[in-house]
Amino acid sequence: MSGILKIVMVCLIVLVGQGAMGQGASLSPHDLKESYLEKRASYESSSTKKIADNNQKELDRLVKVLEDNAPNSYEYHLIKYINGNYDVSLKSHLFKAYELKPDERQVKREMFGYYALIGDKARQKEFAQLIESSYSKNTLNYYQFLVSNSNVKTLFLSGEADAYPLLVLQSLGKVRGDIHLINMDFLVNDSYRKTAQQKIGMSNVRFLGQERTFVNTALSALQTEAFISTTVSQHYIREPADNCYVTGLHYQYKCPDQVEELTRFWKNGQKKINALKLNSRAEKGLYSNFLPPLLTLYKIKIEAGEKDEVLRNDIKKLAKKVSKEDMVEEILKAYDQIE
Repeated sequence: MSGILKIVMVCLIVLVGQGAMGQGASLSPHDLKESYLEKRASYESSSTKKIADNNQKELDRLVKVLEDNAPNSYEYHLIKYINGNYDVSLKSHLFKAYELKPDERQVKREMFGYYALIGDKARQKEFAQLIESSYSKNTLNYYQFLVSNSNVKTLFLSGEADAYPLLVLQSLGKVRGDIHLINMDFLVNDSYRKTAQQKIGMSNVRFLGQERTFVNTALSALQTEAFISTTVSQHYIREPADNCYVTGLHYQYKCPDQVEELTRFWKNGQKKINALKLNSRAEKGLYSNFLPPLLTLYKIKIEAGEKDEVLRNDIKKLAKKVSKEDMVEEILKAYDQIE
């Protein structure tokens, strides 16, 4: 958070403490909502889905400021629901936010997430149609390719940002409907977790606070049918890491033939990668996920005494498109020196 915003927030706290909200300079409900979302994003961890207690208290405080000073606002109701961390008992706040501003992209996205969370396929599809256009064509193409391998049966996704585009595509029948997509953010909700466990066929394991144990148990139950998006932090797969093989835009648990899968990934994606025209830094970040599997395949080929110049050139072309030229060139040079 910028120094200026910190100063403004301090001033706001003083004003609220004096009961003087609205008397003098203060943050609007919109500003408070944005401050809440900014802080929430900064509190997210790559090692757990649990928000630290002191951070959660700060988020609760911002919600209370909104409740005290703008209890009937769209911003209050939206943030009240989000702050519940997938507590569907707070759904009335989400519905009120949607009633107040049904055209806001953010609340439509939360409505889609709510119906995905509770498994209401009809309403999920309805809101998928409303938010599909908020994702770029390149983004949707990425997620279609993520599940293009017919072997993918169950796929773990890192969270909302990773899961929603794919859930939208699945809701609209644009990817296979028989893939079990597991949004790891949703697993903090006990009902969703228990339903996921039943589909997986695993024992009952608590998720929040012991995420690694949950994932390890799930992979053991699923065996080769388990796939994990490479956007999932490797912290979550530390225990089964030796059995998780990068095979594309995902890891496969106990993959029987990594080279075959990587070769298929490269051949199937070759034309798409070479024709790419990326329009934003976010798209570049997304498509940079193609580099690790391609570099892995190149290294395996080098170690087997094969220098594949076509693959090398494809990697370099992609590295340029995602602004990773220097880093990738150093990696390729290191691999080329392997005897």
